Amino acid sequence: MSKAPSKPAKLSPSKPSTKSAAKRGRPSLFEDTGVIQVLVKEPPHRTGSGRDKYSRKIKNGMTVAAAVKAGVPRQQVWSLLSREVISIS
Repeated sequence: MSKAPSKPAKLSPSKPSTKSAAKRGRPSLFEDTGVIQVLVKEPPHRTGSGRDKYSRKIKNGMTVAAAVKAGVPRQQVWSLLSREVISIS
């Protein structure tokens, strides 16, 4: 009679240090202190949609941090930037 193979011991995941965790992910395409300039007169999204609500919250002279604090996701800011609806300086 042969013994059943034993299971390997479970390794506990190591917690990343705070220094390495801060450097994870992609670098931001724009700084939080960047000033937003709206380049279009009307929001380009369908009225009443989620994107329309976000784009209406963004105003000229607002910083990126203020837009995020107002409830606009950073991804939406990037999306509007890539579609040339806004510019960030």
